Amino acid sequence: MQPVRERVQRSHLDALAHLASLRASRADYAAAAEAMRRVLTLDPLRESAYRSLMQYALLCGHRDEVFALYAECAKKLREELGVEPELATRHLLDDARLSA
Repeated sequence: MQPVRERVQRSHLDALAHLASLRASRADYAAAAEAMRRVLTLDPLRESAYRSLMQYALLCGHRDEVFALYAECAKKLREELGVEPELATRHLLDDARLSA
């Protein structure tokens, strides 16, 4: 039963991520972010969801939110997995710094 549950949860998370992508493609970044926050509620270590949220915040000009999301992501990854954010995530942080 456990493998089925994991497969269903993974499918649900993938569907939410796809929904966020569709909303972002229509420049509805608030709705896209809402979908990605739901992903993080179910899988708080999904770094790609943090990156998406950071991108949406950058597109809306919310640099402070990018910094907060990065800090949250880095903290969770360090505490739970003992790793640092991926290069792609760090690049988004750099993009926020450069957009000043």
